[in-house]
Amino acid sequence: MLALCACATTGPRAESETPADDAELEGLAAAALHQQLLRDGFDVRAFDFETKVLAVAEGGLEVRVVCSGRVDHLLKAQVKVTGRGAAARKLLPSMMAKAAKDLATDCR
Repeated sequence: MLALCACATTGPRAESETPADDAELEGLAAAALHQQLLRDGFDVRAFDFETKVLAVAEGGLEVRVVCSGRVDHLLKAQVKVTGRGAAARKLLPSMMAKAAKDLATDCR
């Protein structure tokens, strides 16, 4: 009898890659980004945005946003913004303002 066995392991997940486990936070981040882009005069209809909220050490947050063209689906930009020192819901507006500024520069 022939038995084959394969094993794969990965190292421990870095803290910055730990999901925040809060779909509400991702929804708040996406909404805050959308509102900030509209305030800045950005044409959000031309792009798709994927927003991911991750937990980082000491109670901070990291938000990653990927911007792609809605018509061609090509990657236009991706940004990473981190924040700490306040509750997650208080951090998100200022973090999304920074993300919107960075995205607007690259996506235009």
